[in-house]
Amino acid sequence: MTRENRARLALGVLLGLTLVRIPLAMMLERLLPDASVAPEVFYMAAAVQSVMMFALPGWLLMPSWRTEEEKRIPWVSWAVCLLAAVLTRTVATPLNAWWMQTLGAASAMLPEPAGVGGRLLMVLAVVVIPAAAEELFFRGALLTNLLQVASRTQALVLTTLMFALMHGSLAGLLGHLLISLVLTLLMLHTGRMTVPVMAHLAFNLMALVGMEVGAVPAWLCGLLLAALVIALLLTLPRGRERRLPAGEGLLCAAILAAMALPYLM
Repeated sequence: MTRENRARLALGVLLGLTLVRIPLAMMLERLLPDASVAPEVFYMAAAVQSVMMFALPGWLLMPSWRTEEEKRIPWVSWAVCLLAAVLTRTVATPLNAWWMQTLGAASAMLPEPAGVGGRLLMVLAVVVIPAAAEELFFRGALLTNLLQVASRTQALVLTTLMFALMHGSLAGLLGHLLISLVLTLLMLHTGRMTVPVMAHLAFNLMALVGMEVGAVPAWLCGLLLAALVIALLLTLPRGRERRLPAGEGLLCAAILAAMALPYLM
């Protein structure tokens, strides 16, 4: 399969997933018991959905995944990964709170499972599996295939927007855009799936347990995060300049339009 066909296939799969996601969510809502009554069922369904919709297609569409993961990751990359996750979560928490207050939206509470097994299932379904599944698809398959047919700037912007809009949450949109930009930059710099997966996992875990860097003001974390993002942008490895082909451009426009529709309803 040529790189153009692989990129078009990845975009086509994402368009299909976008179109079926809302009907699938509505169907599951009718078929499954209420989350507050049976939280374990809710988390099992969420985990299976993440695997089927993102992990499996991402694993199949990601090019050269075996050879890339065999290379050793420098400790500096791990340090930047952890720093980026902590700063992004610390900034995203008050940012989302302000945005929700502006919208007049109420915060959604996750159902609390009973017992150690239920809590472990919750961590898997909310923290671990989404981090791995979403990174496999968006950074592993979508970004790497877009880089074969588009410029780094185009691939960066498209991946960042599509990941954030995919969540379908207007209240969490600013936070999703922020973490999506950071994760995409980490992938572009390292070329290793493990780095954005671990940063995503740390970001999710901090959100679940309500962890904050209380001793450091949010505005200072914001300045540090802005400096980190600027540094990552300025030191991006140079790639071959390409212009997104018309066919792939139309697919991207269709995906963004389908993703934006729920925000307008």
